[in-house]
Amino acid sequence: MKIFLLTFITAFFFSATLTNGESLTIDRFLATAEKDPQLQSHSELVEYMEASPESTPYLDRIEFRTETEEFDIEKQKYALRFYPRGWGETEISKKISETTGEAVRTEHESLFDTVLQNRYLLALDFLENLSLLNMNKTLLAVYEDEVSVLKKMSVSDLSFDIRTLVSAEDRYVALQLELVKLENNVNGIIEKIKSIAGDYEEIVFDEEKLTDPEAIGKLIQDIQSVESTDNNIHLRYQHVKTELAESRYKFEEAKNKKYLSSLNVEYDSAKDGNTEKAVSVELGFNLPFVNSDREDINRRKRIWFDEKLAYEEEKRETSEKIRSLSASLDRLIRQHRILVSRKPDSNAEISFKKYMKMEGINPLTLLKIKESILESDMRLNRTAYLIRRQYIELMSITGRLSEKPLKNWLEVRGQRSEVRGQRFDSPATCNLQPLTPLEIR
Repeated sequence: MKIFLLTFITAFFFSATLTNGESLTIDRFLATAEKDPQLQSHSELVEYMEASPESTPYLDRIEFRTETEEFDIEKQKYALRFYPRGWGETEISKKISETTGEAVRTEHESLFDTVLQNRYLLALDFLENLSLLNMNKTLLAVYEDEVSVLKKMSVSDLSFDIRTLVSAEDRYVALQLELVKLENNVNGIIEKIKSIAGDYEEIVFDEEKLTDPEAIGKLIQDIQSVESTDNNIHLRYQHVKTELAESRYKFEEAKNKKYLSSLNVEYDSAKDGNTEKAVSVELGFNLPFVNSDREDINRRKRIWFDEKLAYEEEKRETSEKIRSLSASLDRLIRQHRILVSRKPDSNAEISFKKYMKMEGINPLTLLKIKESILESDMRLNRTAYLIRRQYIELMSITGRLSEKPLKNWLEVRGQRSEVRGQRFDSPATCNLQPLTPLEIR
């Protein structure tokens, strides 16, 4: 029976086409990060904080009081009571307002960096799975030919070991199952891309223009582990949260320095004829040795220390992560360089070219050589994509991924493209061709 693998023509030519007939490039896909639903909701909070007044009055509140004595309107009393803030409370309250606004803006930038990084990794997942799918399809054809040759040998050669054929058929079936898994992966990623970017006429991620591992090696040479933590937006957000917790602790302390609790100015209309007797002033003082808010102060201080410890821990982990990623990238790039340099002179490549020119060569030998070449190519491909993933993570953790103006860090430097009003300076872009149906016997 013939089983036809699912084709992905519909994955690249979506049924729903935009009126402008645009294709989804990596630039356009990354640009959708600015309109991510999470960011749109958070933008309302940012706008609200920016519109909120920063000035803080020196008075906590003002009360107007009136009192009628013996229900006689002629004996009416009027009073204004002022509740002043504690010593330094106004300045600290203003600092809290400013820091809260900064925290909301920094949180927005941190959220943008996260959604942007997710799009980078999703694009790489799509390209790698599609690339592996195509390479495995080619390998499946080799396995198919190998099974066909072994079947013929089992008939003509009496000394043929049938276990060789069984083993080849098992590998053929296992690869078929792997192809189904890769198909599901690609379909799942396509659905995620569509849910993020909407329906486009086609997906045109150009793999040929992706940043080469050697180019990545040059791009990360100037990243210094000590200096790079200063630009990490997530670390900066944690630092602002620490400052906010400190300001709130100091605000609680300032509230306890409210020695003048109230100022009351009263006018008694019954004594209207004598101004000195009609107007009275009353002052209220808090006794300093009675502190009922000590628990709130201690709680705010604990929160401040917790945020401070979290910041120091995150700063340490960020520095370690940068060093770890840099070392890992350096190691992977050297491995990739070795694989690339050996490819033209590898025994498999040389033998394949040599045997192709010879007559009467055992077809199994050629198939084994071709299988070895394909497996080597897949290993090289996996290494290249692992380098790109870690490179994007490093760009994020050092604060470069989402810095303005935005750059497409997956594309080769020197190219520029306008994407819906947002400019991307390209530092490497994957033209995906529709897959053709593969027939499996």
